[in-house]
Amino acid sequence: MKFHLFLIFIINYLIKPSLGFTELSEDCKKLNNFLNNTQEINYCDYDFCDIYGNINKLIIRKNCIENVPCIEIKNKIDFSFFPIFPELKDLYIESIEIDFLPNVFFKLPKLTQFNIMNTGMTEISDEIEINSSLQFIDFNNNNIKKFPYQFKNILNLYRLNLSFNNITGVITDEILQFPALKELVLMNNNISGELCINDTLERIFVNNNKLSSLSYNGIYSPLYSLDLVNNKFNNAVFDTILKFKNLQKLDLSNNIYIDFIPQEIGSFSELRDLNLSGLSIHKLPSNIFKLKLNSFYIENNVYLSVKLIQFRGGIVTYCSFINTYINCYNNIETICQNYALGFNGYKVCSYDDVMEVFNQITNDRIVSQDCEKLNKFLNKPLCGENPYPDDYSEIILDGYGNIIYINLASISLSNITDIDSFPLLSKLEHLDLKNSNINKLPEIFFEMPSLKYLKVYSTNLNEIPEIKSSNSLLEYIDLSENKINEFPYQFVNL
Repeated sequence: MKFHLFLIFIINYLIKPSLGFTELSEDCKKLNNFLNNTQEINYCDYDFCDIYGNINKLIIRKNCIENVPCIEIKNKIDFSFFPIFPELKDLYIESIEIDFLPNVFFKLPKLTQFNIMNTGMTEISDEIEINSSLQFIDFNNNNIKKFPYQFKNILNLYRLNLSFNNITGVITDEILQFPALKELVLMNNNISGELCINDTLERIFVNNNKLSSLSYNGIYSPLYSLDLVNNKFNNAVFDTILKFKNLQKLDLSNNIYIDFIPQEIGSFSELRDLNLSGLSIHKLPSNIFKLKLNSFYIENNVYLSVKLIQFRGGIVTYCSFINTYINCYNNIETICQNYALGFNGYKVCSYDDVMEVFNQITNDRIVSQDCEKLNKFLNKPLCGENPYPDDYSEIILDGYGNIIYINLASISLSNITDIDSFPLLSKLEHLDLKNSNINKLPEIFFEMPSLKYLKVYSTNLNEIPEIKSSNSLLEYIDLSENKINEFPYQFVNL
């Protein structure tokens, strides 16, 4: 196998020069014509072509960078006549004067990544091909004035970066019509009012705007990173933030109208990075010490006086308390591994100081419905005992209490006989079972809407059901060390 791969590599290596090309490919001819070159240039020598001479990527700049192949354009050019390259996937344009972006770029059939930077572009064509292949659009550092709602017609668009433009005013709820958007980057614009958040977004960066509120009307959000730095949010923003139970990063720094942090912030079991610098808060909620954080920043809180105690989730890796008054702390090395305390004088917290904070920490851990169902099936309270499961946990929940990972390989399940009663867990992605008395796979395993990894081994398994559902997301199945006698052709339906 390795020999065959090596042989293919050698053949490709030898073919490319032979195709590149003693005579210009059709794509290179089209590009020369578009650029009005007086002398034809073989752009395949720029590593812009596949082995067949099709242009599959382009870098266009006003000034090329040394040792980085690019097409250098000094003067303004009419991009409305840009050629259609059937295999073009990546297009990068920088520092070329553009006022209006024509729709020709959205007709490129295989374009997936489109970058335009520092062009002065102010407008974008409203005519967007609904079958566009674009997945990634980065139009940062231009002069775009209106949010491009027309991009909602790009059905596979998952990342949109419009940072450092001049987008002004309110972004309407039309943004909810973007069907696949996972990352939204709108830093350094002039956006105000409310930002509506849809059910697909995983990362949001809206730093340095004038936003004052968020709204979310869904039930389950995959949002895990939320950067709201330097806006005009007030305490009401937490009414929406607290709906995002999967948050791993929250940055609220420099929102001076926030003067209160609710106790419910301690319910974010997935939260790892928290920045509350530059607010107007007077105290920290005691439940903040329930968190398991990697970084914790409360710099420049001039009204704040803090009694620092150990976090229940363990030692925080990075902390900064510069320009924030620390009333007292106990053994800072047991609180933070790397820290900046500033220049104020501090005292050691007394027992009474510690207990004052500790006694205000609420014990509001609730066993989720998923845990209740699984515990009932196992006849053991294995789920819901540990509020901060790590990678070695046997059962991992998301922030909403949905079970997403089960590994029971280290636990004897010899008493499990009725595998058909295994509960339907809608967010379960990984299931690992071992040492049970089951002799057949239940149909429920193939009806789990999120299950991707299934491992059932060292059991009495000898029967696999007919697969009724073709909507399974299963990517990996391991049924080793069982008693299966026939090849499971029914897996063809997965």
